[in-house]
Amino acid sequence: MVIVPDNGVTGVFRECVPVCKTRPEGDRIINQRWLFRMAKLAKHPPSEGRVKFVLAILAVCLIIAGVEQFIGLPKFLKLDPVSHRDYKP
Repeated sequence: MVIVPDNGVTGVFRECVPVCKTRPEGDRIINQRWLFRMAKLAKHPPSEGRVKFVLAILAVCLIIAGVEQFIGLPKFLKLDPVSHRDYKP
């Protein structure tokens, strides 16, 4: 429950009760735009080729992240913080 000023008059306050009292506290109403997007996706699912393309991109990203994590970056891709110390434009 929130207390808000009534009609902008200072000193006069009223209680502002939530509009939907029947909904549980943690329950959220989905945005209508997302509901329409999900309905469109259900009616017209992506093609098999597009799904394979997205999964291939995801696999490449995970492989690059794994190589970087376990093997490390090559020396030519690392920054050299010492060389930028005396930079004056």
